[in-house]
Amino acid sequence: MHITSNQGQRGFSLIEIMVAIAISLILLAGIIQLFSSNRQGFRIQEGFSLLNENARYAVSRLQYDMRMADHWGGVDVSNVTSAAPAITDDCSAGFATDTQGLLGLEGGATAPAAVAGCLDGGDYIPNSDVIVVRYADPKPVPTASLVGTDLYVRSSAGRRGLIFQGSNSGSLPSDLAVEAPEMGGKVNLPYHFMIYFLRECTASAGTGAGICLAKRELAGTGLSASSDVIEGVEQLQVVYGIDENGNQNADIYRPATDIGANDWGNVVTARIDILVRSPALDLSIDQAGETYDMAGGFTYTVPDSLRHYPRKLYSKIIQVRNQIRS
Repeated sequence: MHITSNQGQRGFSLIEIMVAIAISLILLAGIIQLFSSNRQGFRIQEGFSLLNENARYAVSRLQYDMRMADHWGGVDVSNVTSAAPAITDDCSAGFATDTQGLLGLEGGATAPAAVAGCLDGGDYIPNSDVIVVRYADPKPVPTASLVGTDLYVRSSAGRRGLIFQGSNSGSLPSDLAVEAPEMGGKVNLPYHFMIYFLRECTASAGTGAGICLAKRELAGTGLSASSDVIEGVEQLQVVYGIDENGNQNADIYRPATDIGANDWGNVVTARIDILVRSPALDLSIDQAGETYDMAGGFTYTVPDSLRHYPRKLYSKIIQVRNQIRS
């Protein structure tokens, strides 16, 4: 009979097992730390990407409308008048159908007086600037397609223009009479009026957690409800470039309060400063008391309650007046 000996065969001792477990735990802790760091880095990078995207979108929306300011279909603004009916929820009588293409309003503790009547008290972030834009859309609408409740500009290129309601197209002055088909350079252009401002986002109203670039605009013969354009715009400041010698270039930049009523026609550019804040809380960031110097000498100080949010300041020069006009 052959007997197999177990001599020389043995398992791990308790000490060896404990050492192996300890080494494994150390390696696992390192892997977890590496994963956590990568995840944190990805989240921070994602947050900054969101900041960039929000800023680009906000600027693009402002840029389009501000570049169209004072476009009246080949008619000088001095020859544009209004026969539009009263507008529901208008800021003040005739404000929505005024023919001043661009108006900047300096922010304060409450909404600027010119738009206080059409912005709800809670629909405004203190000390943020407000931008008002009016213009005629460049895409003509055939007379047969006019919407009765909407406003249009009847433009006779090089002569004059009139803001009117679609339902009144048949009773325009003889020199602007609607022809079918349109002739003699007379066209119907949709009329646009809008107010850009900052407010608490609808989804976070009353919490202070989210601030949006918002817009209120003309809808038929009334103003639409305020709508959020993009989240994360914490502060908006604007200065306007004035052409003092008629060469279509800005010679000096001034805040809205330093521009007289008759000087807005000489504004050719605007410098827009947008402070964008990430919606994601990041405890690794502490900006308590940090300041941002913005256009017009305005200094924004980060409130203590929002100290742990990433933010970035963007600046953009925009041509604000349509140059293709008589």
